[in-house]
Amino acid sequence: MWRPLLCLLAVGLADAVAAQPVLQIHEVVSNNATSALDEDGDASDWIEVANLGTEAVDLAGIALSDDPDRPRRWVFPSGTLAPGGIVLVFASGKDRASSVLHTSFRLRAEGETLTLTAADGQRLDTVDLPTLPADVSFGRDPAGDWVYFSPPTPGVLNGTGATRIASRPTLVPAPGRHDGPVEVVPEAGHPEEMLRYTRDGSIPTDTSPEVTGPIILSQNGLVRVRAFREGRLPGPVRTGTYLIGEPRDLPAVALAVDPVDLYSRASGVFNLFNLYQDLEAAAHLALIDAEADIPDLDANVGLRLHGGFSRRYPQKSVALFARERYGTEAITGALFPDRPREAYQAVVLRNSGQDWYFSMMRDGLMQTLVSGLDVDVQSYRPMAAYLNGAYWGLLNLRERTNEHYLAMRHG
Repeated sequence: MWRPLLCLLAVGLADAVAAQPVLQIHEVVSNNATSALDEDGDASDWIEVANLGTEAVDLAGIALSDDPDRPRRWVFPSGTLAPGGIVLVFASGKDRASSVLHTSFRLRAEGETLTLTAADGQRLDTVDLPTLPADVSFGRDPAGDWVYFSPPTPGVLNGTGATRIASRPTLVPAPGRHDGPVEVVPEAGHPEEMLRYTRDGSIPTDTSPEVTGPIILSQNGLVRVRAFREGRLPGPVRTGTYLIGEPRDLPAVALAVDPVDLYSRASGVFNLFNLYQDLEAAAHLALIDAEADIPDLDANVGLRLHGGFSRRYPQKSVALFARERYGTEAITGALFPDRPREAYQAVVLRNSGQDWYFSMMRDGLMQTLVSGLDVDVQSYRPMAAYLNGAYWGLLNLRERTNEHYLAMRHG
Protein backbone atom coordinates (compact mmCIF):
# COMPACT_ATOMS: atom_id res chain seq x y z
CA MET A 1 0.00 0.00 0.00
CA TRP A 2 1.09 3.58 -0.61
CA ARG A 3 -0.34 5.16 2.56
CA PRO A 4 3.18 5.72 4.03
CA LEU A 5 4.06 7.72 0.92
CA LEU A 6 1.05 9.96 1.46
CA CYS A 7 2.16 10.66 5.01
CA LEU A 8 5.51 11.77 3.72
CA LEU A 9 4.00 13.95 1.00
CA ALA A 10 1.22 15.48 3.10
CA VAL A 11 1.73 19.17 3.78
CA GLY A 12 -0.30 21.79 5.56
CA LEU A 13 -2.79 23.46 3.28
CA ALA A 14 -4.76 24.93 6.17
CA ASP A 15 -5.06 28.36 4.59
CA ALA A 16 -6.51 26.88 1.41
CA VAL A 17 -8.94 24.21 2.67
CA ALA A 18 -12.53 24.27 1.53
CA ALA A 19 -15.64 23.47 3.54
CA GLN A 20 -16.07 20.09 1.83
CA PRO A 21 -13.56 17.54 0.49
CA VAL A 22 -12.14 18.88 -2.76
CA LEU A 23 -9.65 16.99 -4.90
CA GLN A 24 -7.66 19.05 -7.38
CA ILE A 25 -4.73 18.68 -9.70
CA HIS A 26 -2.10 20.64 -7.79
CA GLU A 27 1.09 20.67 -9.90
CA VAL A 28 2.31 18.99 -13.08
CA VAL A 29 5.71 18.45 -14.70
CA SER A 30 5.51 17.20 -18.29
CA ASN A 31 9.20 17.69 -19.16
CA ASN A 32 11.14 16.32 -16.21
CA ALA A 33 14.93 16.31 -16.25
CA THR A 34 15.99 16.52 -12.59
CA SER A 35 13.05 17.76 -10.49
CA ALA A 36 12.15 14.32 -9.07
CA LEU A 37 13.44 10.81 -9.70
CA ASP A 38 11.30 7.70 -9.35
CA GLU A 39 12.36 4.50 -7.58
CA ASP A 40 14.13 3.32 -10.74
CA GLY A 41 16.21 6.47 -10.89
CA ASP A 42 14.29 7.70 -13.95
CA ALA A 43 13.30 11.34 -14.40
CA SER A 44 9.67 10.48 -15.12
CA ASP A 45 7.09 13.22 -15.50
CA TRP A 46 4.76 13.64 -12.53
CA ILE A 47 1.36 14.83 -11.37
CA GLU A 48 0.31 16.00 -7.90
CA VAL A 49 -3.25 15.66 -6.61
CA ALA A 50 -4.19 17.62 -3.48
CA ASN A 51 -7.04 17.24 -1.01
CA LEU A 52 -8.08 20.80 -0.20
CA GLY A 53 -11.02 19.69 1.88
CA THR A 54 -11.52 19.17 5.61
CA GLU A 55 -12.12 15.41 5.45
CA ALA A 56 -9.97 12.47 4.37
CA VAL A 57 -10.72 11.05 0.93
CA ASP A 58 -10.50 7.45 -0.28
CA LEU A 59 -8.88 7.67 -3.66
CA ALA A 60 -10.02 4.22 -4.79
CA GLY A 61 -11.68 4.52 -8.18
CA ILE A 62 -10.60 8.10 -8.83
CA ALA A 63 -8.93 8.40 -12.23
CA LEU A 64 -6.33 10.47 -14.05
CA SER A 65 -6.16 10.76 -17.83
CA ASP A 66 -4.45 12.73 -20.59
CA ASP A 67 -7.36 12.01 -22.94
CA PRO A 68 -10.73 13.64 -22.15
CA ASP A 69 -12.46 11.01 -24.29
CA ARG A 70 -10.98 8.27 -22.08
CA PRO A 71 -11.22 9.77 -18.58
CA ARG A 72 -10.36 6.52 -16.77
CA ARG A 73 -7.02 5.74 -18.38
CA TRP A 74 -5.41 5.23 -14.97
CA VAL A 75 -7.27 4.56 -11.71
CA PHE A 76 -5.98 5.07 -8.16
CA PRO A 77 -5.81 1.98 -5.95
CA SER A 78 -7.36 2.04 -2.50
CA GLY A 79 -5.72 4.57 -0.20
CA THR A 80 -6.59 7.53 1.98
CA LEU A 81 -5.52 11.11 1.30
CA ALA A 82 -5.67 13.21 4.45
CA PRO A 83 -7.06 16.76 4.57
CA GLY A 84 -4.43 19.09 3.21
CA GLY A 85 -2.54 16.10 1.80
CA ILE A 86 -0.75 15.79 -1.53
CA VAL A 87 -0.06 12.59 -3.45
CA LEU A 88 2.54 12.48 -6.21
CA VAL A 89 1.98 10.16 -9.15
CA PHE A 90 4.69 9.58 -11.76
CA ALA A 91 3.32 9.81 -15.30
CA SER A 92 5.80 7.27 -16.60
CA GLY A 93 3.72 4.70 -18.44
CA LYS A 94 4.94 2.04 -15.98
CA ASP A 95 1.44 1.50 -14.50
CA ARG A 96 2.34 0.67 -10.88
CA ALA A 97 0.26 0.82 -7.71
CA SER A 98 2.76 -0.09 -5.02
CA SER A 99 4.62 2.18 -2.60
CA VAL A 100 5.21 4.59 -5.49
CA LEU A 101 2.41 5.31 -7.94
CA HIS A 102 2.85 5.34 -11.72
CA THR A 103 0.22 6.05 -14.36
CA SER A 104 -0.23 3.91 -17.45
CA PHE A 105 0.33 6.96 -19.68
CA ARG A 106 3.02 9.55 -20.22
CA LEU A 107 2.73 13.29 -20.65
CA ARG A 108 3.77 15.30 -23.69
CA ALA A 109 5.99 18.31 -23.12
CA GLU A 110 4.28 20.22 -25.92
CA GLY A 111 1.05 20.31 -23.92
CA GLU A 112 -2.22 18.37 -23.58
CA THR A 113 -5.38 18.18 -21.47
CA LEU A 114 -5.19 16.44 -18.09
CA THR A 115 -8.33 15.37 -16.22
CA LEU A 116 -9.21 14.11 -12.74
CA THR A 117 -12.43 12.08 -12.54
CA ALA A 118 -14.40 10.71 -9.57
CA ALA A 119 -15.33 7.05 -9.24
CA ASP A 120 -18.91 7.89 -10.29
CA GLY A 121 -17.72 9.59 -13.48
CA GLN A 122 -18.01 13.18 -12.25
CA ARG A 123 -15.28 15.45 -13.60
CA LEU A 124 -13.40 16.83 -10.60
CA ASP A 125 -10.76 18.89 -12.34
CA THR A 126 -9.34 19.70 -15.78
CA VAL A 127 -6.23 21.55 -16.82
CA ASP A 128 -4.94 22.40 -20.29
CA LEU A 129 -1.19 22.02 -19.97
CA PRO A 130 0.93 24.46 -21.99
CA THR A 131 4.27 23.61 -23.52
CA LEU A 132 6.72 23.33 -20.65
CA PRO A 133 10.51 23.72 -20.74
CA ALA A 134 12.61 21.17 -18.88
CA ASP A 135 12.16 21.27 -15.09
CA VAL A 136 9.41 23.87 -15.17
CA SER A 137 6.06 22.96 -13.63
CA PHE A 138 2.52 24.22 -14.11
CA GLY A 139 0.51 24.38 -10.91
CA ARG A 140 -1.86 26.27 -8.67
CA ASP A 141 -0.61 29.10 -6.51
CA PRO A 142 -2.19 29.83 -3.08
CA ALA A 143 -4.98 31.80 -4.78
CA GLY A 144 -5.82 28.83 -6.99
CA ASP A 145 -4.50 30.41 -10.20
CA TRP A 146 -2.46 28.35 -12.65
CA VAL A 147 1.13 29.61 -12.86
CA TYR A 148 4.63 28.41 -13.73
CA PHE A 149 7.15 27.27 -11.13
CA SER A 150 10.91 27.03 -11.57
CA PRO A 151 12.15 24.99 -9.90
CA PRO A 152 9.14 22.71 -9.41
CA THR A 153 8.02 21.89 -5.87
CA PRO A 154 7.16 18.17 -5.65
CA GLY A 155 5.57 17.16 -2.35
CA VAL A 156 5.31 20.65 -0.88
CA LEU A 157 2.84 23.52 -0.91
CA ASN A 158 3.13 25.77 -3.95
CA GLY A 159 4.10 29.38 -3.41
CA THR A 160 4.08 32.32 -5.79
CA GLY A 161 4.80 31.48 -9.40
CA ALA A 162 5.14 33.30 -12.71
CA THR A 163 2.16 33.92 -14.94
CA ARG A 164 4.08 33.57 -18.20
CA ILE A 165 7.46 32.75 -19.73
CA ALA A 166 9.59 35.38 -21.47
CA SER A 167 10.00 35.13 -25.24
CA ARG A 168 12.87 33.68 -27.22
CA PRO A 169 15.20 36.34 -28.68
CA THR A 170 16.38 36.45 -32.29
CA LEU A 171 19.91 37.03 -33.59
CA VAL A 172 20.61 39.38 -36.50
CA PRO A 173 22.35 38.49 -38.75
CA ALA A 174 21.56 34.79 -38.56
CA PRO A 175 24.21 32.40 -37.22
CA GLY A 176 26.23 30.49 -39.79
CA ARG A 177 29.00 31.28 -42.24
CA HIS A 178 30.09 34.88 -42.77
CA ASP A 179 32.90 36.20 -44.98
CA GLY A 180 34.06 38.84 -42.52
CA PRO A 181 33.50 40.29 -39.04
CA VAL A 182 29.88 40.65 -37.98
CA GLU A 183 27.97 42.78 -35.52
CA VAL A 184 25.45 40.46 -33.88
CA VAL A 185 22.32 42.27 -32.71
CA PRO A 186 20.13 40.25 -30.30
CA GLU A 187 16.50 41.35 -30.52
CA ALA A 188 13.91 40.88 -27.77
CA GLY A 189 10.34 39.80 -28.40
CA HIS A 190 8.94 42.48 -26.07
CA PRO A 191 10.17 45.97 -25.16
CA GLU A 192 10.00 45.20 -21.41
CA GLU A 193 12.37 42.24 -21.73
CA MET A 194 16.02 42.52 -20.76
CA LEU A 195 18.46 40.41 -22.77
CA ARG A 196 21.53 38.82 -21.21
CA TYR A 197 24.18 36.84 -23.03
CA THR A 198 27.23 34.58 -22.72
CA ARG A 199 30.08 33.71 -25.09
CA ASP A 200 31.55 30.61 -23.40
CA GLY A 201 28.67 28.16 -23.94
CA SER A 202 27.06 28.62 -20.52
CA ILE A 203 23.35 29.33 -20.16
CA PRO A 204 22.68 33.04 -19.52
CA THR A 205 21.43 33.83 -16.01
CA ASP A 206 20.19 37.00 -14.34
CA THR A 207 23.81 37.83 -13.50
CA SER A 208 25.17 37.43 -17.05
CA PRO A 209 26.19 40.55 -19.00
CA GLU A 210 23.30 42.64 -20.29
CA VAL A 211 23.00 43.23 -24.02
CA THR A 212 23.54 46.97 -24.48
CA GLY A 213 24.53 47.02 -28.15
CA PRO A 214 25.90 44.88 -30.99
CA ILE A 215 28.16 41.96 -30.08
CA ILE A 216 31.16 42.31 -32.39
CA LEU A 217 32.74 39.09 -33.69
CA SER A 218 35.95 39.40 -35.68
CA GLN A 219 36.66 35.66 -35.51
CA ASN A 220 34.70 32.45 -34.90
CA GLY A 221 32.46 32.75 -31.89
CA LEU A 222 29.40 31.62 -30.02
CA VAL A 223 26.55 33.77 -28.69
CA ARG A 224 23.83 32.53 -26.33
CA VAL A 225 21.06 35.00 -25.45
CA ARG A 226 18.11 34.82 -23.06
CA ALA A 227 15.25 37.18 -22.20
CA PHE A 228 14.35 38.19 -18.65
CA ARG A 229 11.23 40.09 -17.58
CA GLU A 230 9.69 41.00 -14.24
CA GLY A 231 7.01 38.53 -13.18
CA ARG A 232 7.93 35.95 -15.83
CA LEU A 233 10.24 32.98 -15.99
CA PRO A 234 13.39 33.44 -18.10
CA GLY A 235 12.72 32.57 -21.72
CA PRO A 236 14.22 29.88 -23.97
CA VAL A 237 17.87 30.35 -24.91
CA ARG A 238 18.79 31.40 -28.43
CA THR A 239 22.13 29.90 -29.50
CA GLY A 240 24.19 30.87 -32.51
CA THR A 241 27.65 29.85 -33.77
CA TYR A 242 29.28 32.29 -36.19
CA LEU A 243 32.01 31.03 -38.53
CA ILE A 244 34.07 33.96 -39.81
CA GLY A 245 35.95 33.41 -43.07
CA GLU A 246 36.13 29.65 -42.61
CA PRO A 247 36.85 27.41 -45.64
CA ARG A 248 33.92 25.69 -47.31
CA ASP A 249 35.65 22.43 -48.19
CA LEU A 250 33.54 20.45 -45.70
CA PRO A 251 30.18 20.80 -44.01
CA ALA A 252 30.44 22.17 -40.48
CA VAL A 253 28.93 20.89 -37.27
CA ALA A 254 28.74 23.28 -34.30
CA LEU A 255 28.12 22.22 -30.70
CA ALA A 256 27.36 24.49 -27.76
CA VAL A 257 27.63 23.00 -24.26
CA ASP A 258 27.88 24.60 -20.83
CA PRO A 259 31.55 24.23 -19.74
CA VAL A 260 30.37 22.96 -16.33
CA ASP A 261 28.67 20.06 -18.08
CA LEU A 262 31.84 19.35 -20.02
CA TYR A 263 34.68 19.71 -17.53
CA SER A 264 33.48 19.83 -13.92
CA ARG A 265 34.38 17.00 -11.55
CA ALA A 266 30.77 16.46 -10.53
CA SER A 267 29.05 16.32 -13.91
CA GLY A 268 31.54 17.01 -16.70
CA VAL A 269 31.27 14.41 -19.45
CA PHE A 270 34.84 15.22 -20.60
CA ASN A 271 36.32 15.18 -17.10
CA LEU A 272 39.00 12.48 -16.77
CA PHE A 273 37.28 10.98 -13.72
CA ASN A 274 33.95 10.72 -15.55
CA LEU A 275 35.01 9.24 -18.88
CA TYR A 276 33.23 5.96 -18.24
CA GLN A 277 30.28 7.32 -16.28
CA ASP A 278 26.77 7.38 -17.73
CA LEU A 279 26.56 11.18 -17.96
CA GLU A 280 24.64 13.33 -20.41
CA ALA A 281 24.90 17.04 -21.08
CA ALA A 282 22.39 19.34 -22.72
CA ALA A 283 23.83 20.60 -26.02
CA HIS A 284 22.87 22.73 -28.98
CA LEU A 285 23.58 21.26 -32.41
CA ALA A 286 23.86 23.12 -35.70
CA LEU A 287 24.84 21.64 -39.08
CA ILE A 288 25.87 23.89 -41.97
CA ASP A 289 26.41 22.46 -45.45
CA ALA A 290 29.64 23.33 -47.24
CA GLU A 291 27.94 25.70 -49.70
CA ALA A 292 25.31 27.04 -47.29
CA ASP A 293 25.42 30.16 -45.15
CA ILE A 294 22.84 29.28 -42.49
CA PRO A 295 22.34 26.00 -40.62
CA ASP A 296 20.25 23.29 -42.25
CA LEU A 297 19.80 21.74 -38.81
CA ASP A 298 19.36 23.62 -35.54
CA ALA A 299 18.31 21.57 -32.50
CA ASN A 300 18.76 21.03 -28.78
CA VAL A 301 20.01 17.53 -28.01
CA GLY A 302 21.62 15.39 -25.35
CA LEU A 303 25.37 14.71 -25.60
CA ARG A 304 27.14 11.62 -24.27
CA LEU A 305 30.62 10.23 -24.76
CA HIS A 306 30.85 7.45 -27.33
CA GLY A 307 33.38 4.69 -27.82
CA GLY A 308 35.77 2.76 -25.61
CA PHE A 309 39.47 3.50 -25.18
CA SER A 310 39.21 6.47 -27.56
CA ARG A 311 37.38 8.38 -24.80
CA ARG A 312 40.87 9.08 -23.45
CA TYR A 313 41.91 10.95 -26.60
CA PRO A 314 41.94 14.76 -26.57
CA GLN A 315 39.25 14.84 -29.26
CA LYS A 316 36.26 12.79 -28.11
CA SER A 317 33.60 10.86 -29.98
CA VAL A 318 30.14 11.96 -28.91
CA ALA A 319 26.67 10.55 -29.41
CA LEU A 320 23.86 13.07 -29.86
CA PHE A 321 20.31 12.18 -28.82
CA ALA A 322 16.93 13.70 -29.63
CA ARG A 323 14.87 13.82 -26.43
CA GLU A 324 11.56 15.36 -25.49
CA ARG A 325 13.06 17.17 -22.53
CA TYR A 326 15.27 19.14 -24.91
CA GLY A 327 12.31 19.96 -27.14
CA THR A 328 13.58 17.75 -29.99
CA GLU A 329 11.65 14.68 -31.06
CA ALA A 330 14.06 13.79 -33.87
CA ILE A 331 17.29 14.96 -35.48
CA THR A 332 15.87 15.75 -38.90
CA GLY A 333 17.61 16.67 -42.10
CA ALA A 334 19.60 15.50 -45.10
CA LEU A 335 22.48 14.43 -42.87
CA PHE A 336 24.08 11.97 -45.30
CA PRO A 337 24.38 12.37 -49.10
CA ASP A 338 23.62 8.67 -49.68
CA ARG A 339 20.45 8.67 -47.57
CA PRO A 340 17.11 10.46 -48.06
CA ARG A 341 16.11 13.20 -45.64
CA GLU A 342 15.25 11.21 -42.52
CA ALA A 343 14.52 11.62 -38.84
CA TYR A 344 17.15 10.17 -36.51
CA GLN A 345 16.79 9.42 -32.82
CA ALA A 346 20.57 9.55 -32.44
CA VAL A 347 23.73 10.17 -34.46
CA VAL A 348 27.43 9.94 -33.64
CA LEU A 349 30.27 12.39 -34.20
CA ARG A 350 33.16 9.90 -34.24
CA ASN A 351 36.87 10.58 -33.87
CA SER A 352 37.56 7.42 -35.92
CA GLY A 353 38.48 5.43 -32.81
CA GLN A 354 42.01 4.09 -32.75
CA ASP A 355 42.54 5.45 -36.24
CA TRP A 356 42.44 8.94 -34.69
CA TYR A 357 46.25 9.09 -34.62
CA PHE A 358 46.50 8.13 -38.30
CA SER A 359 44.09 8.70 -41.19
CA MET A 360 40.81 9.46 -39.32
CA MET A 361 38.96 7.93 -42.30
CA ARG A 362 39.74 4.22 -42.35
CA ASP A 363 36.45 2.97 -40.94
CA GLY A 364 34.39 5.34 -43.05
CA LEU A 365 36.33 4.32 -46.16
CA MET A 366 35.86 0.60 -45.55
CA GLN A 367 32.12 0.93 -44.99
CA THR A 368 31.78 3.10 -48.08
CA LEU A 369 33.59 0.49 -50.20
CA VAL A 370 31.09 -2.24 -49.27
CA SER A 371 28.00 -0.02 -49.31
CA GLY A 372 26.88 -1.55 -52.61
CA LEU A 373 26.70 -5.04 -51.13
CA ASP A 374 23.72 -6.55 -49.34
CA VAL A 375 25.05 -5.71 -45.88
CA ASP A 376 24.25 -3.04 -43.31
CA VAL A 377 26.67 -0.13 -43.16
CA GLN A 378 26.79 3.13 -41.26
CA SER A 379 26.55 6.20 -43.43
CA TYR A 380 29.63 8.40 -43.23
CA ARG A 381 30.22 12.11 -43.66
CA PRO A 382 33.38 13.98 -42.61
CA MET A 383 32.74 17.27 -40.80
CA ALA A 384 34.65 20.32 -39.63
CA ALA A 385 33.68 20.47 -35.96
CA TYR A 386 33.35 23.51 -33.70
CA LEU A 387 32.84 23.39 -29.94
CA ASN A 388 31.57 26.53 -28.20
CA GLY A 389 32.65 28.58 -31.19
CA ALA A 390 36.23 27.22 -31.38
CA TYR A 391 37.51 24.90 -34.11
CA TRP A 392 37.60 21.33 -32.77
CA GLY A 393 39.17 19.46 -35.68
CA LEU A 394 37.62 16.92 -38.02
CA LEU A 395 34.98 14.44 -36.90
CA ASN A 396 32.99 11.86 -38.82
CA LEU A 397 29.20 12.05 -38.69
CA ARG A 398 27.88 8.49 -38.47
CA GLU A 399 24.58 6.74 -37.97
CA ARG A 400 24.26 5.21 -34.51
CA THR A 401 23.65 1.45 -34.60
CA ASN A 402 20.77 0.72 -32.25
CA GLU A 403 17.14 -0.39 -32.38
CA HIS A 404 16.19 2.82 -34.19
CA TYR A 405 18.80 2.17 -36.88
CA LEU A 406 17.40 -1.33 -37.43
CA ALA A 407 13.84 0.00 -37.61
CA MET A 408 14.86 2.68 -40.11
CA ARG A 409 16.73 0.24 -42.34
CA HIS A 410 14.48 -2.81 -42.07
CA GLY A 411 11.09 -1.54 -40.86
